[in-house]
Amino acid sequence: MSDDDRAKRRLPDTSAAPNLFAHFPALELWNGNDSGHQGEFLDERIGIWFNHLNQGLRTTFIADTDSHRFSNLRSAGARTWTASPADAVASIDPADVAASVEAGRAVGGQGVFVTTRLLATDGFGDVADLTWGGDTTMTDAGGDVVLEIDVQSPAWAEWDTIEVYANATTFEAGSAYLFGATPTLSLEEGDCDPETTGDGDFDVTLTEDVGGVAGADSWSATLEVPFDDLAEETWFVVVVRGSDSLCAPMFPVYPDDLSKASNPDLGDLVDGNVGEGGVMALGATNALYFEP
Repeated sequence: MSDDDRAKRRLPDTSAAPNLFAHFPALELWNGNDSGHQGEFLDERIGIWFNHLNQGLRTTFIADTDSHRFSNLRSAGARTWTASPADAVASIDPADVAASVEAGRAVGGQGVFVTTRLLATDGFGDVADLTWGGDTTMTDAGGDVVLEIDVQSPAWAEWDTIEVYANATTFEAGSAYLFGATPTLSLEEGDCDPETTGDGDFDVTLTEDVGGVAGADSWSATLEVPFDDLAEETWFVVVVRGSDSLCAPMFPVYPDDLSKASNPDLGDLVDGNVGEGGVMALGATNALYFEP
């Protein structure tokens, strides 16, 4: 869609309502299953969301695949997980899903599940988190908080980069309607290999045969990142992703975008495909808020 097409869809700016604006409680920002769709989210849409947050407009990020047909490979892609008082699918109340979306108690991902907590250090124990019974807002008398990040994935969804956005700066992404954003902090694992430790900002733990199932291995990491002397309202969002140059894509679970030239036969397809394109693991949280 061109900028002219987008302009035609804007509400008219009239003297009767010169600043007519509808505050949407949620925004669909990541839609699809392949690397191009991930790029749209990270490079063109995440900054739209952050522009809202930077103006005090609390809006929930949504990830989905927007599938319109029963048989559609795109249906295997981005997902939103919402907080719920029940785990069994049949017991989940749609009203609880809606309540979690409106409250921002949700995370999105493709291969990666990431959650956060914002912890006070002043001794009063205030906590912000994304759980069903939690609150997404907290405070600390001294403005010193700790952002706790917990990341989980199956071993076939490799990741090595954790990006923290805190009141992040946004930038126009080639259009007056599209925006990217600059991470406040970027943490690197080092080599996308849990067998080696101490070569980056954090280490990944490999757990083998989860639940006693042979080959059902998982990756995980928990980090604590301090932020000191906060004097203004601050929001925190975390993005976790795999680097194409170090991590294997999620082939064959997500088969799109793999280089055909680099994979002429079966042997090449099953060699890990590092640096050969494909769909990389990606996950993101909704915002937690510090209020002074």
